[in-house]
Amino acid sequence: MNLLACRKKADNFSAWHLSYLYLASYYCKMDLGSLSSADQQKLNEYLTKKQEAEVMTSYLNLTQDCFTACVDDFTSSTLSSTEDKCISKCVKKFLATSERINARFSEENMKLQQAMQ
Repeated sequence: MNLLACRKKADNFSAWHLSYLYLASYYCKMDLGSLSSADQQKLNEYLTKKQEAEVMTSYLNLTQDCFTACVDDFTSSTLSSTEDKCISKCVKKFLATSERINARFSEENMKLQQAMQ
């Protein structure tokens, strides 16, 4: 499988949770060591950009979700104490959930790495 086909296949997976290089080598049936250094660099740059975009999307979704759930008074330029508490709880819940998901995917990633060895 060539680099472009592998990139397209990797697009189906979340960079936020899994190591793309292991995914690419596993799902694309590629030995990434066999890629030229230029192709490895291109793949790394692509995956880094994809991960950065996903982090930004996650941040924007968090902002939107917490704002929608917590802010309901638009007559003041500051948050009420109730809104402030709600946003704090919302962000803490998001971070705790993300931490748990990342831990779980890390476990799965370790299994994938071990299976590939």
